[in-house]
Amino acid sequence: MAARGIENKPANYPANAEAGMIKNDLSWMADNRDRVLAEWSKRYESKAAPKN
Repeated sequence: MAARGIENKPANYPANAEAGMIKNDLSWMADNRDRVLAEWSKRYESKAAPKN
């Protein structure tokens, strides 16, 4: 779904698909980008494949 109110769904589109989608707050993500990336690196960087 690109925008609320746009009704152009394919025939096999699930009736309740929007209920399972996340709410993306792009402004929040932009404002908190550095903090989120730092936390992501702290949690997962050691599990990543080594960089050559």
